[in-house]
Amino acid sequence: MNDFTPVDFEDAFVGTWHWNIPDNTVSVSPALASQLGYASDELTQTPDVWNALFLPEYAAEISSQHYALSEALQPLSYREDVRCRHKSGAIVWVTHTAQITARDAQGRPTQLAGRHVDITRYKEAQLENQMYRSILAGNQVGVWEADLVNGRMVFDEQWAAQLGYTSEELRPFTRDNWLALVHPDDAPYAQQALAAHLAGTQSRYECEVRMQHKNGQWVWMLDKGTLTQWSASGTPLQMQGCRHTVTERKQYQAQIEHYRELLQKVNQVAQIGTWEVDLAKNEPVWSQVTKEIHEVDENFQPDLSTALAFYPAGVHRETITRAVHQAIQEGQGYDLELQILTARNKLKWVRAIGIPEFDQNQCTRLYGIFQDIDAQKTTELKIRDSLRRNQIFVEQCPGAIAMFDTQMRYLAASQQWIEEYALQGRQIIGVSHYTIFPEIGDDWKQIHQECLQGHINQRDEVCFPRMNDTTQWINWDVRPWYISEEEIGGLVMYTSDVTERKEAAIRLARSEEQFRQTFDHAAIGMALVSTKGAWLRVNRQVCELLGYTEKELMQKTFQDVTHPDDLEIDLLYVQQLLNRQINTYRMEKRYFHKSGSTVWVNLAVSLVRDERGRPLHFVSQIEDITERKIAFQKLEETLVLVKEQNDRLMNFAHIVSHNLRSHGGNLEMMLTFFSTETDEDEKALLLQNINNISASLSETITHLTQVVQIQTRAHEQKEELGLRRFLDKTISTLSADLRRTEGVVTNEVPDEARVLFNAAYLDSVLLNFLSNALKYRHPQRTPQITLSMDEQERYRVLSIRDNGMGIDLERHGAKLFGLYKTFHEHADARGVGLFITKNQIEAMGGKVAVESTPGVGTTFKIYFCYEKDTACLHH
Repeated sequence: MNDFTPVDFEDAFVGTWHWNIPDNTVSVSPALASQLGYASDELTQTPDVWNALFLPEYAAEISSQHYALSEALQPLSYREDVRCRHKSGAIVWVTHTAQITARDAQGRPTQLAGRHVDITRYKEAQLENQMYRSILAGNQVGVWEADLVNGRMVFDEQWAAQLGYTSEELRPFTRDNWLALVHPDDAPYAQQALAAHLAGTQSRYECEVRMQHKNGQWVWMLDKGTLTQWSASGTPLQMQGCRHTVTERKQYQAQIEHYRELLQKVNQVAQIGTWEVDLAKNEPVWSQVTKEIHEVDENFQPDLSTALAFYPAGVHRETITRAVHQAIQEGQGYDLELQILTARNKLKWVRAIGIPEFDQNQCTRLYGIFQDIDAQKTTELKIRDSLRRNQIFVEQCPGAIAMFDTQMRYLAASQQWIEEYALQGRQIIGVSHYTIFPEIGDDWKQIHQECLQGHINQRDEVCFPRMNDTTQWINWDVRPWYISEEEIGGLVMYTSDVTERKEAAIRLARSEEQFRQTFDHAAIGMALVSTKGAWLRVNRQVCELLGYTEKELMQKTFQDVTHPDDLEIDLLYVQQLLNRQINTYRMEKRYFHKSGSTVWVNLAVSLVRDERGRPLHFVSQIEDITERKIAFQKLEETLVLVKEQNDRLMNFAHIVSHNLRSHGGNLEMMLTFFSTETDEDEKALLLQNINNISASLSETITHLTQVVQIQTRAHEQKEELGLRRFLDKTISTLSADLRRTEGVVTNEVPDEARVLFNAAYLDSVLLNFLSNALKYRHPQRTPQITLSMDEQERYRVLSIRDNGMGIDLERHGAKLFGLYKTFHEHADARGVGLFITKNQIEAMGGKVAVESTPGVGTTFKIYFCYEKDTACLHH
């Protein structure tokens, strides 16, 4: 397609001008002045005339070119299309020419002349042509022309580019080439449309076809054309047309069709129908789904009154009637949820949306949608009832609980919540939580938003500074509540004010810290002991006291290191503490040191219980009193010793007083009788009595001397002695008496048995007991003496058992070991041996016991102090 160009300008309006260079005068022809709407005398006669006639952007250029010609600086002529300003203000396009028309003798230009050709129509046509081309190019429209006689076709570059080609790649191009590019399914349709236009049955040729792109893909084209030339006989000779790509529109149409089908299916599933009413005809039109919702058959044809009659009489029918009336009269649409009574007499919730359409202030059409919402509405009502029940539950809940919507507005709050947060008398329902508590920060708001997304947040003992400068400690739980399985209706917030407990815990922590400082740095031992007796915690003083490391003690119980003699009373006190019979107890007790030694302590114990009164652990204060206890024991032993010695001395004094007074009285009487007696025979008899009394007094003095020696030598040297050796020696000493009495001694004492005693005392003690067993033998049987040895906690015990006469302990037990106490009619009985023996044993820290049955025999048990525990030696 070629640009439009003027073929001939012979009819164009031409004006001329002359510039006399020496005089610097310009003259314009009447025709030139007329081109621009002026008369000749209205224009200046100087070169400035161009400034008046040409637009500024051209005036300077024209003047410059004229000057160049006048100086012969340019070629001999000049031509330019310029725009001029018409007197009316319109723009006039002219072709301005200039050339040298006269020179002086030296050849310098003296005159320029030129003409103005009006080309306005040409320029306008040219611009219009460019505009059309720009429009076609911008709209991607390709232009074509077809010679219907020879079948050839010509087209522009845009037409070729639509298929990915250049025009050169497609030339020469014929109708057959065109059909080859059309999709086989669309070619018959395109030929049919073309034939209809050529036959005159269609005013123009138009069809949408798919054509094959150079890359092999199919693109949709909208092709249009009309006949432009016929023969004299009316035969079509030529067609012209255009074509543009509609692939994107076709894709959109396909998508729209797909979505339309999908929407129909969705509406069917979602039970959404459509309806409309032509108010001029009063003919409602219902979609298939709408009919199904009303449970009517496919052929049902309602009118407006019958459509409204499906709504039950009362509030539902009144509401829809009023809404339809307002829509028709006032143009107010509606969106309502109401119940209908279907053709099958079933109540059903529906959503009815109506939209009015007006023409010249008159409602001509009413249309909308109709949706079956019975299931969700029923569920919604159930949820609403459930929500109300939940609100009642929240309000009556004994704990602090509040219910919020998704905007954190209060829906309900329990009385405990109201009291704990001091909201008595305030209207909070419907008010934002953040308005009630403006001090709530962004961190809490973030937690709320997370919970509104389905999260559950909870935390214990969170500090809340309140606006009244108080601090509140709270355990809280925030979680969503649901309208349905997937829809969150808001939040439920549970809180528990633990301020009192927390502050008590803080005070307890401080107290525990003070206790820890006291515990760790106390001057005495301190320990925490479980209710089972395990050491839970001990300070350094306890470890030093018992000789264990803390780790070693943690593996033991207090029972493990308590002296057995003290454990029973300790455990009794423990049980009384656990039974609330006592609050604390204090006792002196013994622990075993790791080395095996005994440690005396003053123990004070209390019991710690939890807030429910359940026992947690014992707190023990342990004071080392070993040195004090040993000193006190020594003092007690000394006092006992002094008392025993005093008792012995008193007894001794009594004996001395009694015996000496008895002998002295008898002797004084005999001497009186002797001094007054004159008969020699009587005097001889009295002298014999005096001698007997003197001998008896001498024997008494000997015995008393022995007793005094025992009293004054109580701390005679003690040494470790082999008991078996001393027994064997004593048995040997009594061998004659054993032979005479046919006595038998069975010695079961082990050879290695050893005792801590004075050697002289041991000889005396053994001889006394063994000789007594022979002396007081039973007259009807030979003596049988058995010697045995066993060990007790603090003593080694020698048992001397015989089968002699026996002693009536009920009669004589209290005075068995008294001085001069006898229990048998034996010639040698003096009542001195047992007294001396008992004193010797006790002087060595031992003791003596007796078991006897008259006529059966006697067993004497001698308790020797055990060398591994010499505490008994101090008694």
